[in-house]
Amino acid sequence: SGEVPVTVQNATVEKVTVNAEKANVTVAKDAVVKEVTVAQSAKGAELSVAGTVTTINSSAPQSKVTAAETAKVDTVNVEKTAAGTSVDTSKGATVGTVNAGADGTAVTGTGTVKNANVTGNNSSVDTVGTTTKVSEGVTGATSNGNNMQSGATSTTTETKPEIKPETPTTGGGTVITP
Repeated sequence: SGEVPVTVQNATVEKVTVNAEKANVTVAKDAVVKEVTVAQSAKGAELSVAGTVTTINSSAPQSKVTAAETAKVDTVNVEKTAAGTSVDTSKGATVGTVNAGADGTAVTGTGTVKNANVTGNNSSVDTVGTTTKVSEGVTGATSNGNNMQSGATSTTTETKPEIKPETPTTGGGTVITP
């Protein structure tokens, strides 16, 4: 199956459903869509949002949701079947809540994501200022590179963890240089 480009422009649409694998769907700056559903069959689909979307539901593995600088999205639901999905925000974009239910979900970019609820293992939230809540029993969650504990809530900060080089231990002997 090939790429299927679809663009919603100058319109108000109730529902858009994406079924095709590697589909490429764009919600233009002047478009308003109530609900976009990326079906499980749409593996690798890309959804680009520059307009306003109330709810995005993605069940497709390795799908990509990109919010451009003019995007306003209330909720992104990354379903359990959508492993490896990324949600990327450009500066100026606003996303209310990302529900990261799939393993390996990545929330990235310089835009605003107010809240992230992580229920999928090995997921990362790297958007600064995001209040991230990790459900009980979740493992491998990170917030801007910092490990997050199961059941914890924190706000993503600017700084990534400092990686300190390991210093070799010496046996306390004397080094003699000829």
